[in-house]
Amino acid sequence: MKLSLPSPTRYGYLIIGAVTCLTVLGLVMIYSVTGVRIITYHYKDLLFSLKSGAMRSSSMPVPDTMRYLRHQFVYLAGALLGGLVMTRIDLARLRPFVRILFIFMTMLLLAVFAFPAIKGAHRWIPAGFMNIQPTELLKPFLVFVSAHYLAKVEEGEYSGPRGYGSLGIMAVLSVILVLAQPDLGNTILVVFLMTAMLMVHGISFKYVGILGLISGPIVLWAFLGTWRFNKRILPYLFPERFLRAWDQPKRSLEALGSGGLSGMGLGSGPYKMGYLAEAHTDYIASMIGQELGFLGIMLILIAFGVILYASVRIALRWRQRDRFRFHMALGLGLLLTLQAIVNLSVVTYLIPSKGLTLPFVSYGGSSLLSSFLVAGALVGLDSSGHEKEYSVDNPIRSQTKPIQTHHQQVTQ
Repeated sequence: MKLSLPSPTRYGYLIIGAVTCLTVLGLVMIYSVTGVRIITYHYKDLLFSLKSGAMRSSSMPVPDTMRYLRHQFVYLAGALLGGLVMTRIDLARLRPFVRILFIFMTMLLLAVFAFPAIKGAHRWIPAGFMNIQPTELLKPFLVFVSAHYLAKVEEGEYSGPRGYGSLGIMAVLSVILVLAQPDLGNTILVVFLMTAMLMVHGISFKYVGILGLISGPIVLWAFLGTWRFNKRILPYLFPERFLRAWDQPKRSLEALGSGGLSGMGLGSGPYKMGYLAEAHTDYIASMIGQELGFLGIMLILIAFGVILYASVRIALRWRQRDRFRFHMALGLGLLLTLQAIVNLSVVTYLIPSKGLTLPFVSYGGSSLLSSFLVAGALVGLDSSGHEKEYSVDNPIRSQTKPIQTHHQQVTQ
């Protein structure tokens, strides 16, 4: 018999509401930042052309201030479609194909090196009107992989070494490929995310030590053996000795501080006129702070807090019935929240610059698509976990009995 999925509960609607608020805020700020910026650069180039005699005043072109916003709407249409599809997909049915999906994801991560570097990094695959960033798709995929193997261990299908070993191999290979691009920001995010999921799982300290011995040299190489140590770490520790590298963080802090409680007003922030780099992507929170003030930043924090709260409530509904869906819901909620925390930490210079976008808010197709896929999966997990009617031959019904965690099995 066909399994019918009910509508989302209040937790699913909380996620939808928070995502809608963040997306609308992002569209408004993208237009506010890029519209004025396009006009600024347009007339600067136009003035130069008029002075050099390369253009007559009668043939002056009109700047397209809607260009970035129009692109973002196109990205949003694709992201919404992807999110809607994810609400109807039973992720548990994809578990038997985890190795095939990992091979496909690895091929995507390798494919970026076949294309020219952009700003010194191989992170994107050109695809017509947008560049696809496989790392954005890797993050929710690693949540899926982690949930799969952790559930296998907890359900007793895999032993600890087999489950953790398979998960560790996939995670380490993925991290190495991401570091090679290079992309330290997403690497740190993935490490934080998987660490949180393993802590919730209750992994033995023995396996934590083994994982540390394997990943330790990779982490040391990432921080000390590459250009990032000189370009990111040292300027963060000694800003007075690296004044040029200190410019961007200083301007970000100035933009945030100048906004005060309620901001300078929408469209009135001066730092977007070429003074703050990446003002519509990685540092869009700085412009929100300048134009909408502390209240605008609080709106972001509240929205992501709502997403995390709803994700935890959805996960708790699955805790005793299906450990895979429990870890999926918790991991996806942590993914969105941790990425927002890292982005805001960079903007406020609590940590060195990492190059991470603010989910649902920053400009960019890959980031928006990944965020909506995660939100759609959470709404789908909420819907399927709400008082289902199971058919007699439904295989999921056998998982409704309480399942002990690996930590509980070991202690017994």
